[in-house]
Amino acid sequence: MAELESRAYRRAFPKGKVILSTWYFDSWIDGEWKGITDKFNANHPDWLDYIMTDDYGGKFPEYPLIHGTPGGLPMISFPEISMYVHSPWGGYGANPLPKYLQSLWDVTKGKLSGGFPYSEGIYEDINKVMCAQIWWDPKKPTTDTVREYIAFWFSPDVVDDVSRAIAIMEPNLERSREDKDGVTRFILTHTDGADDAYRLVTKADGKLPEAVRKSWRWRIIYLRALIDSELVKHDFRVSAKCADAFNELTAIYHTENSHPAIGAPRNISGVLPPEN
Repeated sequence: MAELESRAYRRAFPKGKVILSTWYFDSWIDGEWKGITDKFNANHPDWLDYIMTDDYGGKFPEYPLIHGTPGGLPMISFPEISMYVHSPWGGYGANPLPKYLQSLWDVTKGKLSGGFPYSEGIYEDINKVMCAQIWWDPKKPTTDTVREYIAFWFSPDVVDDVSRAIAIMEPNLERSREDKDGVTRFILTHTDGADDAYRLVTKADGKLPEAVRKSWRWRIIYLRALIDSELVKHDFRVSAKCADAFNELTAIYHTENSHPAIGAPRNISGVLPPEN
């Protein structure tokens, strides 16, 4: 089917480029990678320009790394920057992943001709930038890109504090929801430094111009630190302050009527009353 579609497309758009996705190959059916590699090595597909491949969960498919890309075609990645280890996606604010993205790049550099990040929303804006920078300058660490992002969008004066907060947020992203005895909890797998991250972004917030403080790029980072801190402080229950942050994220994302998998959590039970 892909070959027929590609040839029809090229008749209409001769200068167009065709990318064949192999995302999640061998995940449900064994032998997909070997099959396509054997086929394309035997008969080079003149109807393709690129192979797109990737996986989920912090790994890259081993087969093309070991045996080469099918037919020797240029390979691009499809990095998971949106749904990684949390749900609903973007529901807690920004999900910066510098360490994760660097680990993927360390495995694939020299084997890729770029990539196509898997995006579900604006909450992973900084991840998009890190991916683009990796493919533009392969030797540049993602941590350097994070610092440049902070300096450009926020202020050079807050680079140290915000980059430290982001380093704390990354391992604390993984979490799960529990609804029990009329109470909703969002349980963080790791909690180290959650209060420190919120303290750092609060400190930075006081140094920023008003326009920057109100910008969505800043708010999703600030709210992420606030939400994590509130959840840890209240045994993973949703405080009134945390609920307000969820509402603000919904407004920022325009997800009032979206699929529940995207946007801030909904149908929360047992929200704690405001603190005096």
